[in-house]
Amino acid sequence: METLAEKLNNAIKTKQLIVYNGHRSFMLSYSTGDSLRIFEFLYGNFRKEIFLRRKYNIFCEYLYLRPQRINGKIKAIIKKFNYGRVVK
Repeated sequence: METLAEKLNNAIKTKQLIVYNGHRSFMLSYSTGDSLRIFEFLYGNFRKEIFLRRKYNIFCEYLYLRPQRINGKIKAIIKKFNYGRVVK
């Protein structure tokens, strides 16, 4: 998890560098701004890649609850994903 946090920080300049030890797992927690940058990083440049629908849906649930956070780039990403291959 620490390596993942470092790689995200290097790639998109997130502010999170702490790994939390949860009840049965470890987790990274990000601010809303960092989370949106992660969404754009993970899903913004896809073409025919496989993705996990469950993780993508978690991002989308948040975005639909907060429509003021959906900018043109995020709308375009969501629109593109209607055409991708999906792993459930």
